[in-house]
Amino acid sequence: MGSCYVFEKKSGIRTELALETALEAAKDPHQVVWISLSEPALEELEAISRALNLHELTLEDLQNARVRPKVEEFEDHIFVVFKALNLNEGEDILDVINLNMLLFRNILITAHLKPLVSIQELLEEEAKRPTCMQRGPAFVMYAILDRIVDEYFPLMDELDDTTEEIQSRIFERFDKEVSSQIFEWKTKVAHLRRRVGPQREMLMNLANRPHPLIPAKIQVYFRDVYDHLIRIHDNLESYRDILQGAMDSYMTQVSNRMNEVMKVLSIVATIMLPLGILTGLYGTNFEVLPGAKGAYSFWIFLGGMLAVAAGAAVFFKLRKWF
Repeated sequence: MGSCYVFEKKSGIRTELALETALEAAKDPHQVVWISLSEPALEELEAISRALNLHELTLEDLQNARVRPKVEEFEDHIFVVFKALNLNEGEDILDVINLNMLLFRNILITAHLKPLVSIQELLEEEAKRPTCMQRGPAFVMYAILDRIVDEYFPLMDELDDTTEEIQSRIFERFDKEVSSQIFEWKTKVAHLRRRVGPQREMLMNLANRPHPLIPAKIQVYFRDVYDHLIRIHDNLESYRDILQGAMDSYMTQVSNRMNEVMKVLSIVATIMLPLGILTGLYGTNFEVLPGAKGAYSFWIFLGGMLAVAAGAAVFFKLRKWF
């Protein structure tokens, strides 16, 4: 399922055509053609490959959802693979979608195996007013990448709120269930870092390496997208450190609480130890036990035990053991 738009530079008129017609129109250097393929059929990809003489490995990559982010430069075009967040309803946002882009002198082809919100939004805007297309296919590529990168910022805001909540659950009101949340977000941050890292280098190439298909005045915009991605990567590094620190603090809190429990139990056991000796001594089966037959012997014995326990407690308090 695809959309093919042709923008006439001279007249400023944008029209939507069938794939074959758009490929034919692309032979005119005065036309700007954007072919957007969402969930493309193999026949569509093969038709594009034949018309534009794509390398067989490029055609293979266009059908593969697991290709790493990259920039490949050919004699007459650039092939770009970029990872976009999955914003489709009911799906995992971190189940990233490969966006494949082929940039020619007057053609941009975008292909993705799942719907992309950023592409759809830009298509709708261009249908009303072709602002990007009138500035050329390289600018359309920039506009797409800019939207995809900006989609990371709401996730960064969510991460910021989450780290604050985690720290509150550890230090203000210790919640032993917070560990599962820390592990969950550590996994998410690690997943995002694996995606953003390679794309940072890829965008650096597009923004700084001279190429006839990306004019210098357009590369300035790519540098802006690169700056945004650097910021996102730096934020992810910070969140990784914060979450690791939160996990270390959680384990320290658990250890401290366990130590407190063990200290109380040790004190109770130590206080009970002499009482156990006394009760064991007076529980022996001898016929004659000093004071055993007195009227107040039990109460004297009980008072002695309480005095021993109180003395031990005072001793521990003076030593500041509790």
